[in-house]
Amino acid sequence: MISEQIVPAINESTTQLLRAINRFSSRSFNETPPNGDWSAGQVAEHILLTDIFISRILQKDLEFAGRKTDEKVSMIKEAFDNGEDELNSLEFTMPSDMLKDPVAIQQKISRERNAIFHFLDTVEEDAICSDYAHPLFGKLTMTEWCWFIVYNTKRNILHLEKLSGEMVN
Repeated sequence: MISEQIVPAINESTTQLLRAINRFSSRSFNETPPNGDWSAGQVAEHILLTDIFISRILQKDLEFAGRKTDEKVSMIKEAFDNGEDELNSLEFTMPSDMLKDPVAIQQKISRERNAIFHFLDTVEEDAICSDYAHPLFGKLTMTEWCWFIVYNTKRNILHLEKLSGEMVN
């Protein structure tokens, strides 16, 4: 079973994410900043697409990792904590230019996270998907993918908070 620390960490990051999304009106959620960065809607869609991708990865052919379940967690945390470094999003997690509804995207994120939670009850934390290696981190265990969700969410919440501050000014 997955460590008891992970589910509360994902829950907390999800609560913070939904709170950050709530700061935006439907209009401001889709406003592209002058610097050409992603809109808040695009940031939220990126998180949703990442969750969907990870959910699919977690359900592929799994095998025993043969290493510590959290061996790469500190590397993942460090990569996401370094706000100065630009992390390239994977192609299939890139948001569209279509308008997004903040309420609908919150519901979809909540649904996807719940699906991930249900799946985590059925696997061991040392399981690894041998079919996919993350371009930066390589093959990750269930534990590492879960912490990836947490750290990716936290980094993107900071982006949303920055955008929210820009909308107020």
